[in-house]
Amino acid sequence: MSMKSLFKKTFLIGMSMMTLAPQFASAALESQLSGYLNKDLQEIPVIFVRGSNFYLHKATLISLYEKRGYSAIWVDANGKPNAMAAAVREALKYGATMNGLNPDDYWDRIVENIYTSNTDGRFGPTFELAVSEAVIRYVTHLSTGRFDPMEIDTDIKIAKKKFTEYSELNQVISAVQANVSAKALAAGLDKFAPTHLRYVDLKQLLAYFRSIQSAGGWSQIKLAKKSLRPGDKDPAIPAIRGRLQSLGYAVPSTGDVYDAELKRVIEDVQGVNGMGVDGVIGNEVMTFLNTTVADRVFQLEVNMEKVRWLPKAMESRHVFVNLATTEFQFFDEGRKIMHFKTINGQSYRRTPVLRNMLSFVELNPTWTAPESIIFKDKINTLRGKDGQEYLRKHRMRLIRKSDGKEVIPSDELLQSLSRSNFPYLLRQDPWRKNALGSIKFPLPNEWSIYLHHTDNPDLFDESKRHLSSGCVRLEDPFTFAEYILRDNVAVKSTQTDDYWPKDKLESFVPPEKSDAYVDRENWEKRIHLKVPVPVYLMYLTVDRAQDGAVRFVKDVYGQDERVAKTMKAVRHGNELF
Repeated sequence: MSMKSLFKKTFLIGMSMMTLAPQFASAALESQLSGYLNKDLQEIPVIFVRGSNFYLHKATLISLYEKRGYSAIWVDANGKPNAMAAAVREALKYGATMNGLNPDDYWDRIVENIYTSNTDGRFGPTFELAVSEAVIRYVTHLSTGRFDPMEIDTDIKIAKKKFTEYSELNQVISAVQANVSAKALAAGLDKFAPTHLRYVDLKQLLAYFRSIQSAGGWSQIKLAKKSLRPGDKDPAIPAIRGRLQSLGYAVPSTGDVYDAELKRVIEDVQGVNGMGVDGVIGNEVMTFLNTTVADRVFQLEVNMEKVRWLPKAMESRHVFVNLATTEFQFFDEGRKIMHFKTINGQSYRRTPVLRNMLSFVELNPTWTAPESIIFKDKINTLRGKDGQEYLRKHRMRLIRKSDGKEVIPSDELLQSLSRSNFPYLLRQDPWRKNALGSIKFPLPNEWSIYLHHTDNPDLFDESKRHLSSGCVRLEDPFTFAEYILRDNVAVKSTQTDDYWPKDKLESFVPPEKSDAYVDRENWEKRIHLKVPVPVYLMYLTVDRAQDGAVRFVKDVYGQDERVAKTMKAVRHGNELF
């Protein structure tokens, strides 16, 4: 069916709901609701509500009403709004606000107009289904997010979840019907929100910053000169201390002098928020402090939207890499066990957002350069006069794709290489300066993204660590490997040893700064896990530091901006997206 035909038919059905309802005033509401929803379900899957910008989706409404025998929820036997309607009106407004959603996406002016004007019950079925559509839309957005994240950009590889908890939704509604309360209904609907700590924490921060916003926000802090260094005196320093305290940073001293204690706090702020750490109160620090409360509220709402892409409850054991803060966290039995630095993709080679399962650890990995890196970084060097020397120095080989055999790289062959003539794999042997380091944590994805060691650990000392070509480099990979292998090694014919402490893992790889070759028998040594570990790569620009202070890091990838634009453009149920 064409969209034009669908719009025409749905519009007429919407009209008929409003004009024919009085004819059925004496009929059971259950029959009316069932009839509207099940008639021509396959041919016409939606009902248009006249004057609104959303549809009534028959299939999802049926998923709810079938659970309750099509009994009405929001209107009485005469089609008039009941106490549940008054309760849901308040619950949607309150719940959406507290969860960083837009209340007008649920209880909009059309629903409000019907609510206030339907005193004779003639719009009873229309109102009943419109409110249920709003409630389903709300819990779906609360649970899964407002849109498919993969439609935002190519670096987001997590598909939108499907809402299926209609039985649970009916249970919440039925429980509140027995003792109607807007507060109880709001709490019941809130059960569909993510329950893990990241979401709960962002929600608490949103409430905190909303309270500041309600009190008038905060003023802009202006320095008497361009920047401040330790020892400087400035009338703005007390305001800086106060702003830092409001963000959770412990500022023990007072006064208008930039003293040593304040310098320590400023350096901490710079370090945990991805700035250059120099102890100078300059443009970066002042931008961080002067960003308006309204902008921080919206940044929180954007990050809450992204967290809804995750499972409702995170696995008790999982890896979480925050690509925005360049940090690795490992959780076991719900507790954070490890926290260390990562190096992630540059702004033009963004590490994608994804979820994968880690099923084995690999010692002494070879590295096969992706074509994107070959053609961006390597091919001109290979074609140059020192191409052979480059391959030798970096212990790289050309492997023919057709038969997997190594090719001797003559100058003539190297100079003939091009984007259209490169029938080879460019593979690096295992050694300490291998691009992957000496240990790799492969992830099954088509983008060749995984976790690994590094040949340049000094880069972890940098505060700005978006430096890689896409993969995630780990600061302390051997400690992580030891932990996940403990009592979790899958014994196979090729791997019979089930005990892998850190010192044993490191004994299989060359020592740091060594140029030693790795014995062939130890190349790509795999140790499989009995129980794989979920790995999440997410990009969140709002977080808590380990001491509880609030972090707002720079949107290096521009992902917040792209998500924000989508949030502003999207409409109910994605009809107009």
